Amino acid sequence: MKRFMDDYKNESFDILVIGGGITGAAVAYDAASRGLSVALVEKSDFGGATSAATSKVIHGGLRYLKTFELGLVRESLHERRILGNIAPNYVYPIPFMFVNPTFVMKIGLFVYDLLAFDKKFTWDKSKKIPNHYPLSREEVIEKVPNAKREGLKGAMIYYDSLSIFPERLTLAFLKSAVHYGAKVSNYTKVEDFFITEGNKVPASWCGIL
Repeated sequence: MKRFMDDYKNESFDILVIGGGITGAAVAYDAASRGLSVALVEKSDFGGATSAATSKVIHGGLRYLKTFELGLVRESLHERRILGNIAPNYVYPIPFMFVNPTFVMKIGLFVYDLLAFDKKFTWDKSKKIPNHYPLSREEVIEKVPNAKREGLKGAMIYYDSLSIFPERLTLAFLKSAVHYGAKVSNYTKVEDFFITEGNKVPASWCGIL
């Protein structure tokens, strides 16, 4: 990818994306694929900050069930499936284990699977995410021999997805954005904006080094 700032000549863009992590890369890709002119700048390496220090989990928002944010959970599950479809070489199903799950946890996992009603509609059949299922005490010990046995009654297994190379996933989005015409440049720091009357920032009026 060529850094557009190397020969930038005061070109204007519909959208300027500041930050070349996974969020900025995805925004640039989405906007460019819709026909908008897009520039993305990153002050250091692409994906070099939060996107490189992530837990790598592409989660469906299980934690949001606790606050009854069902719409957010459904949105997260939908996005999880999309990522598994468009980036099958980077996103894989991964199991998690809840030891001695409470009744509330069991209900939560049931609702989680219910909200992910389309999770098996994957382009790659090997990426289908199973429903959660229980494990007996003996099955837990068989799968995890070093598990603490005192007080162990059983467990529940549920699935989310894992991004095995988040930095490469970020670069894949950036390359796709460039394919649709976006201009990108790393080691390009936004220092300031020119503010006009009404506290507005005119397009292309920012100090970039």
